[in-house]
Amino acid sequence: MIPSVPTARARAVSAQLVEERAPGGTAEAEHWAAGALAGPGGDSAGDVAGDLHAVALPAVVAARAPHRFRRDDGYAGFDDSGAVGCAGPGESGRITSTRSHSRTEREPGRNRHTASGPAPGPEPGERFPLSKRFQELDWRPTPMGEISLRRRRHLPTDTDVYEVKLGDEWLMSSMFTAGEIALADLGLAECGGGELDVVVGGLGLGYTADAALNDKRVRSLLVVEALGEVVEWHRRGLVPLGPRLTADPRCRLVQGDFFAEAAGSRGFDPEAPGRRFHAVLLDVDHSPQHVLHPSHAGFYRPEGLRALAGHLHPEGVFALWSNDPPSEEFNSALAQVFPETEARIVTFDNPLQDNTASCTIYIARAR
Repeated sequence: MIPSVPTARARAVSAQLVEERAPGGTAEAEHWAAGALAGPGGDSAGDVAGDLHAVALPAVVAARAPHRFRRDDGYAGFDDSGAVGCAGPGESGRITSTRSHSRTEREPGRNRHTASGPAPGPEPGERFPLSKRFQELDWRPTPMGEISLRRRRHLPTDTDVYEVKLGDEWLMSSMFTAGEIALADLGLAECGGGELDVVVGGLGLGYTADAALNDKRVRSLLVVEALGEVVEWHRRGLVPLGPRLTADPRCRLVQGDFFAEAAGSRGFDPEAPGRRFHAVLLDVDHSPQHVLHPSHAGFYRPEGLRALAGHLHPEGVFALWSNDPPSEEFNSALAQVFPETEARIVTFDNPLQDNTASCTIYIARAR
């Protein structure tokens, strides 16, 4: 919570966010600002400020950039001291602060929003409420930056929304899963008959892996995730699909660097070096042009794709999710390695703006 921010100020900033950053209005932000906060017996100033940081901002940003919350323009928000700040794009496209933030150092799993600095909090993985409608389920420092798993209540539908943030990047939301599901459905549809051994690069909230398991031809599913913290969320049941994925005997979750393994000769399965697969489904970076780490960039060039093709069976399929429109540059790189390639645009509903959004699924078949 951020009790230093008055309720009236939080309401005013919320109204400004709705007006300036979501011109059509988002049902959630409007309902929250006009109803939940303004009514008699409303939340305390701390709850209001916490909700503004945890509920209104994600809703407004999600309305502008559904599925993945990478932003290329600035947005206003609270820093960790409770002050209203403004974030703007850094040279790499990641959001960087345009004013100083007084971040309170904390241990993994401890809530940073307190009135007087660090306070005892939950152990990693333990749920900790920041407000009445928001919980930070886990927070950890990682080599790629701070990662957090958050759950907030979507007021119009009265459902829980799970979100993942890595450093300054809003990675994913359970409100927008059509792209992850389409990645598995479209990729596996291109595979021939018979049983399939499949790799999923990037576990996330588990929607691609879950969709792959829905295909009865899948004999084995190996999910490669760089962050052990994400694997732990599933094993601990902190995310909705965790129990299903970990209980399915066909599915194995492993911590590993997908991109390093794709480039090497040992491949993806630590228990069977050199093993080949019928399909590789990848959803890690925002797009071939917008990667989470510079070390990933080489994978999307012809030499990186050629190394990946070596881990596929003949006529095996590689499918990739991208948040950007189809790229001629990446299509050209694919065509230099795979004889059959295509880019399909997937359109899905954006309930926060009452319109549609889209992503791209690249599909390539090996020789």
